[in-house]
Amino acid sequence: MQTISNVPTHTHNIYWHADDLGLSAGITQSIEKCFDVLNSASVVVNGTDLNGAVQAVKRYDKTHARAPMRVVLHINLMEGRALSGKSIICPDGVFDKDFIAFWQYAVYNRKDKVGFQDAIYAETLHQIRAFEK
Repeated sequence: MQTISNVPTHTHNIYWHADDLGLSAGITQSIEKCFDVLNSASVVVNGTDLNGAVQAVKRYDKTHARAPMRVVLHINLMEGRALSGKSIICPDGVFDKDFIAFWQYAVYNRKDKVGFQDAIYAETLHQIRAFEK
């Protein structure tokens, strides 16, 4: 038996996952090219290419019925349009904060913490409902 760092190699499983399916047409096309080696992909329902992502998965599943692509939801609060509309986390209806700015706002904004949490909850719920369709 071969070992890697004194651990039997047969105990290692490699799981391949692609993130951001549907974020843009280019990303969707690149991920689709990798479907044959992937175990799963996460879809961004508020991306610009949700329809392309859905069609890519359907094409794959049609030809790989024994092992359909496992698709999970990627909650996206950093970029793209907000499905819940305008809110405290995206006043113009479009996410524009980077990760650090988003979390700094979450931690240091004592003025409207409840409003911030409610906006995150509302957006998350909208994305879950869109994913379920």
